[in-house]
Amino acid sequence: MDDKQIILYGKKMFRITVDSADGDKINIQLPVAAVKRLLENSGKLPIPDGNLNGIQFEEIMSAVAECINEGMEGDIVSIDAADGTKVRVFVDK
Repeated sequence: MDDKQIILYGKKMFRITVDSADGDKINIQLPVAAVKRLLENSGKLPIPDGNLNGIQFEEIMSAVAECINEGMEGDIVSIDAADGTKVRVFVDK
């Protein structure tokens, strides 16, 4: 990516949406630039800790971080669990 592409990518939104079978709803929205700073400073993403109906967010964190660092757009993770839980991690196109 050239400098202009990096700046434009940094202004895009990183989003996490979770709709659990139990009715829990999580919506996280941050600029990609802020997510990159979080990764640089803490090594962690703004993903809920623990386990939501069997989904281990810690297990997917490093793959998501690598996708952000590579400038990926669109869906990074999309889960439709058997119990009806839906998880989507993506960067707006």
